[in-house]
Amino acid sequence: TKAATEAAEHLFDLGHTHIALLSPPPVDTSAVEDRIEGFVQAHAARGVAADRSVWICDLTSTLPNSFNDENIERDIGRIMKHLQEQPAITAIFAIEYYIALLAKEAVTRLGLSIPEDISIICFDSPQFRIGEGYAFTHMRQSEEEMGKLAVENVLAIMEQETVANKIKLPAQLIPGESTGPARDQGK
Repeated sequence: TKAATEAAEHLFDLGHTHIALLSPPPVDTSAVEDRIEGFVQAHAARGVAADRSVWICDLTSTLPNSFNDENIERDIGRIMKHLQEQPAITAIFAIEYYIALLAKEAVTRLGLSIPEDISIICFDSPQFRIGEGYAFTHMRQSEEEMGKLAVENVLAIMEQETVANKIKLPAQLIPGESTGPARDQGK
């Protein structure tokens, strides 16, 4: 929740107020639910209405067994249509890295520029060496720490010890090339 709030605040600080949230269906996925909750809390803290009409919360191509060309193309098409129907959108808050890739492709196909026309922020981004890949502005979670805690918890469960139901680890905002000041709404 805190990481999502920080990501949304980064966009607000850049002048964005019409932010599209893109996510898979939030069913039984506490990480997605927490991120949406943090996104909404950031809006409330800034006194900005969280306009759910600019959200798409049912993208399916990143779900297990759905990552195929047909579903990917359908989701990119939906994002393109959404951006055309909602021209006030200046930023996209992608719940996960692969959704950010779909958004980047949709924005590019529309002939728009990142971040000049649309900024994109997401969670996690593969670590590339200098000169390769695309550097999204993202919230980096400590995957190494997550893995270590997961192993410790499995070992504890095997010893019939009780473990915390939910552990929250801090995330860090990593600036990239995908966010910038909001464009003038008159454009």
